[in-house]
Amino acid sequence: MPVWVIVAMLLALAAGHVIAYDRSRAVMLADAYTLWVFLPAYVVLVAALCFRTWSLALVAAVIVAAHLAWVVPTTLHTVTVTAAAREAPHVRVASANLRYDNTDHGPLLAELGASHADIIVVEEVTPAWWRAIRSSGLLASHPDTAKALRDDPGGMAILSRLPLEDVVVHRAGGWPIITATVHVAGRALHLGGVHLVAPLETFARNQRAQRAITSIAASMPRPRLVIGDFNASPYNRWFDQMLGLGLRDAHQAVGRPFATTWPNGMHRLPPLLLDHAFVDRSVVPVAVREGRGRGSDHRPIVVDLAVER
Repeated sequence: MPVWVIVAMLLALAAGHVIAYDRSRAVMLADAYTLWVFLPAYVVLVAALCFRTWSLALVAAVIVAAHLAWVVPTTLHTVTVTAAAREAPHVRVASANLRYDNTDHGPLLAELGASHADIIVVEEVTPAWWRAIRSSGLLASHPDTAKALRDDPGGMAILSRLPLEDVVVHRAGGWPIITATVHVAGRALHLGGVHLVAPLETFARNQRAQRAITSIAASMPRPRLVIGDFNASPYNRWFDQMLGLGLRDAHQAVGRPFATTWPNGMHRLPPLLLDHAFVDRSVVPVAVREGRGRGSDHRPIVVDLAVER
């Protein structure tokens, strides 16, 4: 009987993913954990087959099949780095959620400096964090900046070695979203820095921000790079909507769909990939790695990109 209870719960979660995809806070959180929550079905399936409990095996097999249908496609988007991409101008971009109440500024800023990124997008930037950034020497190496500071987690800034042009500070769910243009060896790259409130805090505001950011990303000139803390995993509806804009995810493009960035050891929860870099087809992800992110609940991401045209 306890096994059937587990299977019934998993079946309900699977049905929710199909019927009510991200339509409530609870379903959205369950969907975010799609990679993890259905793993018990594999154990149940093997046990049911071993003990010839065919009805249980059938239900477990349906759940496993659904899980594979959601997970396997994330592994099929690897992009070959062609000779043209290797010869095209490259740019390195880092994104880090600093965590607004993190007072140990030095290690994370030193890590960002050591990343040798041409562009650094930082989220949860407070006035205290900005003072630390100014004291760190990052502005000497990245003199072009755009910022929208806040005392809450909504602050954001872009630091760049390359001149920032056409800088616009948008509002999405009350928090700033920054867009700008840089030129990489004469080729324009249109950048969007993203961060929005987590759905656990306020679901309605999260949904409004998702719609606003999707609209901003859709209206950006091409080629685009939309990067930051999306507070959504590859199994959430918003991730699919970003892909629907003609973008691709850098982690999937380099064959690392199961990389994780949160909770970085701060919570006893299975890890998720919540920090993403989405690019147009003419921008080829060459490499993606995660940093340490000391003091933050997010690990930074560092993305190497080839701008083909």
